[in-house]
Amino acid sequence: MTLHTVSNPAPEAETEVKDDVENLRKDFDSLKDNVSSLMSHVGQFASAKAGEVPEQTRELAGEAKDKIEGYGNAVSDRIREKPLAAVGIAAGVGVLFAMLTRR
Repeated sequence: MTLHTVSNPAPEAETEVKDDVENLRKDFDSLKDNVSSLMSHVGQFASAKAGEVPEQTRELAGEAKDKIEGYGNAVSDRIREKPLAAVGIAAGVGVLFAMLTRR
């Protein structure tokens, strides 16, 4: 059995390998550009959405404030209509709270 060694690869194979490497470089550069572009767009989108959050927060806070004021007014009206019942309820809640927190 004899082993044959190849000292010089065929010129066509060498050319194919060089072409493949060059194509890989081009593909990698294209991929790198695409990822950079994608990250830029994601950053712009995130910035735009982040700008919307404070406005939405202000709107929600305003709505919550209006609802709380409405509930507060309703409670005040009920207390004015039936002050003895309000005092009785407050006393009952106080007693219940004291019983629950007592050891």
